[in-house]
Parts: sequence; C-alpha cells; structure tokens
Amino acid sequence: MMNQLAKLAEDQIALENSVRWIEEQLKTKKEKLRRLTEETLPQAMEALGLHEFTTDAGLKIQVQRKVHASISKDRTVLALDWLRQNGHGKMIRNEITVYPDNGEQIAVVKAALAAQNYTYEEGSSVHSSTLAAWAREMLADGKEFPHDLFGIFVRRVSKVETLT
Repeated sequence: MMNQLAKLAEDQIALENSVRWIEEQLKTKKEKLRRLTEETLPQAMEALGLHEFTTDAGLKIQVQRKVHASISKDRTVLALDWLRQNGHGKMIRNEITVYPDNGEQIAVVKAALAAQNYTYEEGSSVHSSTLAAWAREMLADGKEFPHDLFGIFVRRVSKVETLT
C-alpha cells in the first residue's frame, strides 16, 4: 500500500510539472500569435497598401482598427472634468454607495433621495470571499447550514513537494 501511495505522489509531481511546461508553451504561443496579429501581418499589409486581401487558398485577410481606452485612477478627475467641459458628460455614470446599518437608516436614505427626485438602485450582496470564509468557519465548528443554498463545494486537495 505504501508503494502505491508513493507512486501516486510521484504521478502528481509529474503531472504538475507537465502542466507547468504546457502553460509556458501556451504563454509563448500566445505571444507569438499576438506579435503576428498585431505587428507582423498588419505591417506587411500596410507595406503593400492593403486593408484587405484574399489569398489564392481562399483566406481573407483584413486589418481592422480596434480602439481600447481606460482612465487611470490618478487621472480620473482630470479626464472626467475634460469630458464634462467638452460636451461628453453624459458618458459619465455617477454612483453612490451607502452602507446603512439597519432598515430604519435605509428608509431615511431612500426618503432623502426620493425627496430630491434622485433615481437609485438598491441591492444586497455578500462578497464571495466573505461567504467562503464564513462557510469554512461553520464547517470547522461543525455547525449545520444548507450547503446547497450557498453553493458550497468542498474538495480534497493533496500537495506534494520535492524535498531536496
């Protein structure tokens, strides 16, 4: 039985190493693909003055322009001010999050918003890591709770390290 256990541990180490190697290969291939699609092929098409081309084998090649944008945290105020001053303020979504302690405070906040004709959304949630920590604690303490209601999934995981 001990030989079988040792063999299973060796198998785990071998598979972990294999997955690491495959992930590195995938990372390398993704980078090669990115360079081909974002640099090499568009540059070749541009050199030929083409935006679209169909090969003899029936492959249609197009170079499209894709635009991505984001506002860094340290530039948020400046960027939003610029948008407002330049007629693009409707793009901005303003949010307010309030954390009332009880139903009475919730009613006061809602009444104040309604009195000013503000529209608002409300909702309740529990962050997934908070829920998981709570479930771990409940399980550790042996307390009963409806696992299916909270989507609890428990698995056993082995960790094998090579000691050198």
